[in-house]
Amino acid sequence: IMAALAVVMLVLSLAFLIALSQLYRGRINAEQERAALQIGRLLHAALETAMLRRDLPGLQAILNDVATDPDIRAIRILNPDLEVRFATDPAFLGEHLDAAETRSALETRQPLALPVASGGDAGVRAVEPVANREPCQQCHGPIAAQPLNGLLVIDYDGAGLDAEMRRTGLALALAG
Repeated sequence: IMAALAVVMLVLSLAFLIALSQLYRGRINAEQERAALQIGRLLHAALETAMLRRDLPGLQAILNDVATDPDIRAIRILNPDLEVRFATDPAFLGEHLDAAETRSALETRQPLALPVASGGDAGVRAVEPVANREPCQQCHGPIAAQPLNGLLVIDYDGAGLDAEMRRTGLALALAG
C-alpha cells in the first residue's frame, strides 16, 4: 500500500509540476512580449524625434546605445518595402526582412510581439509600425499616399529568461 501511494504521489506531483511549469512559461512569455512592445514604443518616440530633426547620425547613435543592452540582439528600421534602412549591425543594411510578422504589422498597422527562434536560440521580436504624421510629410509624402513610413523591428534575446525558467522549474521539482 505504501509503495502504491508513493507511486501515485510521484505521478501526481509530476503532473502538477508539468502543468505549473507550462503556466509559468506562458505567463513569462506574455510578460516578455508586453515589455518588448513597451520598449519599442519608447524607442520609437526617441527615434522619431531624431528623424524630425533630420539627425541621421543621432538616430544611428540612439540605435547603437540601445543595442548595448545584452538582452537586445538587433534593431532595424525598415521602409514600407521591408528594406532595412538603419540597423545596429551594418550587415543588415539593404536586406529585405520579409517575414510573416513584418508583413502582418505592415498590413494591420498594429504593433506586435511574438516568440522567434534565431540560430536555435529563443527570443522575442517586437515590430512597431511607424505611422506617417503631419510633420513627417516633408520627406515621406502625403499621409493618404503613404500611411506608414516603415517599421521598427527589435529582436530580444531569450536565453537568460529560458535559463531562469529552467532554474525555477528545477526548484519547484525539488520543493515538490
